[in-house]
Amino acid sequence: MSKFETALRESAEIAEHIHDEHFARDLYTALCNAEFVNIFTLEKESMTWTAASGFVVELRGFAEDDEEFYCSGNEGECPRNLELLFLKMGWERNQKVLKSDSSWRRKNWTN
Repeated sequence: MSKFETALRESAEIAEHIHDEHFARDLYTALCNAEFVNIFTLEKESMTWTAASGFVVELRGFAEDDEEFYCSGNEGECPRNLELLFLKMGWERNQKVLKSDSSWRRKNWTN
């Protein structure tokens, strides 16, 4: 288990709200397409969409499919309250640049 995952599991605030489906969905989308940097060690961590969905399902502890939240929409969006919670836990969230954007394709794909 990564240090970031451990921080999420040990967060009293996450534990308090994780059973709320809206909060769980927000957490899933915030974990997608992002890199989390520890503000003390500069260690970097990230999750795939599938891993993020499975992780949130595991935190909830319900009998849900691991892909309950996978591709549910808004992947990569992070509400301000979660951004602040990550910082409080010592992790800064950085949005990843997806390699599927058109400028990357123009420079790197040949016809």
